[in-house]
Amino acid sequence: MLPRAGAGGGRDGGRDGLVPDLSLRVEAQKDLFAMRYCDSVTVDLYEAGYIPYLAGALVYRDKWLKNLVTWMSLYLLHGSVTSIGIHGVKEFEPALYGNYAVTFKKRLRLDDHGQSLRVLRNAGMSPFASLPAKGAFINMLDDTFRQVIEEEVKVCQAYNDAAPDYHSFLIHGTDKIFLSHQSMFHIAKHRRQIILGVEFDEASTKAYGELEGNTKEEITLKTSDKINLASLPERVASEESPLPLVKTLPKNLPKDLLKNRALTSATADPPYPARLTPFYLYGSPREPHILTRAPNIGLSAGAVSLVRCMALLLLKYACPS
Repeated sequence: MLPRAGAGGGRDGGRDGLVPDLSLRVEAQKDLFAMRYCDSVTVDLYEAGYIPYLAGALVYRDKWLKNLVTWMSLYLLHGSVTSIGIHGVKEFEPALYGNYAVTFKKRLRLDDHGQSLRVLRNAGMSPFASLPAKGAFINMLDDTFRQVIEEEVKVCQAYNDAAPDYHSFLIHGTDKIFLSHQSMFHIAKHRRQIILGVEFDEASTKAYGELEGNTKEEITLKTSDKINLASLPERVASEESPLPLVKTLPKNLPKDLLKNRALTSATADPPYPARLTPFYLYGSPREPHILTRAPNIGLSAGAVSLVRCMALLLLKYACPS
């Protein structure tokens, strides 16, 4: 209740008595007074009205913390005028949205492989965008957003086209020679891990030995024709359809297909290895080689040496007598 003198204008009668006032609940008043003890306060733009920041407004009790978040944050894009970022990133724990994400993927006809679902959203920050006179502005945003999506879809389609292409193989070994395919995780044509055991003729073996002994760089073979990696097992097994490599090497080159594995998201583990990374060991007892894969990296190396205990275990379980 307010004194009439504080109402202003004298429109409510004389000086005596009180003017009714719409006050907050006692619990709400206590909450507001307790905000001074908070380290930070978030004001949601959807509930508080228009606020010119995508993720709402933040109020910090510690001014040094405010400066740290404002200037040092790596995931915020700073505007030319405002000091705080104009784009933000929100992170949610899978436990909070896991079942909803699975259902949403089903509605979108997406395969659920345990990966996070990313949603692209365009937000117009003008407070007048929803007015009837500004309908053209909303239409312009919709058209621009649709154009960007259509352009990116074409890029994704090109990356996910599994048409035949030229491929490169690293050469490993001297006693036994192996070809390791150079994979590319972001291109479907090269999204496959392949290890081949091969045989060179005498001339090719001599040429490879001279080259291997005079360079520290990796030696690479490239296919002379475009091939589809998915059909490689049949090509290796068929003498009529050999692997078309460079013309300086014999045509019937592949002998054994040691590894043939797709590197699609469906075959990959969603999380990174927590402590250990698996490796493939192949080659002769004197020349082990190594190859691994992870969600975004492929490693391949030759002339890898093993400690004595590891070598003995490998011989015991991989090469039983």
